[in-house]
Amino acid sequence: MQIIPALYLSGGNAVSHYKGEVDQSTILSRDPLRSAREFEKQGARMIHLVDLDATDGGSDANQKITKIIAKNTHLQVQYAEGIISIENIASLFSAGVARVSLNQFSENLVQEALKQFGPEKIIFTIRAQRNIIDGRPGLEVFHYGKDLADQGIAQIIFRDTKVEGSFHPNFDEVERLILGCPAEIYAFGGIGNMDDLEILQRTGAAGAIISRAFFEDRLSLQQCIRFYTLH
Repeated sequence: MQIIPALYLSGGNAVSHYKGEVDQSTILSRDPLRSAREFEKQGARMIHLVDLDATDGGSDANQKITKIIAKNTHLQVQYAEGIISIENIASLFSAGVARVSLNQFSENLVQEALKQFGPEKIIFTIRAQRNIIDGRPGLEVFHYGKDLADQGIAQIIFRDTKVEGSFHPNFDEVERLILGCPAEIYAFGGIGNMDDLEILQRTGAAGAIISRAFFEDRLSLQQCIRFYTLH
């Protein structure tokens, strides 16, 4: 199981995001590059960057720091949110980003993105609240995941915004996706201790994406990588 540290970016800073509420964000680092380098020093091979200022095409500051991290570390950079066009994706790849994540607000780009860049470089983040897709009342995560896999998406991140920063992952929905969706599933949101990781590993998750728990020393990135990635 891959362990991937994450930074939520807002205004070029790394922040903590609690249950999807913008007004409950706290700045964790004013130097995301330094944080990324620390993750790399502890053994990370990939970093997941979430542009929280993604309305109307994302934040220039956040995309700038994304490119700086890609250029100034050896980490594979995975960028999520703020994608509005194929040209936007191509620009990120040209700057050294390894993978770009689409979501339900950019799903119109899926087919063209897969055609141009391939399923190994285009992933999909399902943003949800419990088992319902954000912005799609009545559409369940499980059915949406199956449809994405049918379209050629090979890797799906399940991000439950209602558990972000709460240290209570939504294991049930992760398991439903793993059992019923022919794609690799990555869990994102609420992961706070080694027991959470043990459950995810037993369930069959391809990876766990973690942010706040590393900054608050609830988890050791080095220990998580050693135990879950190298074994």
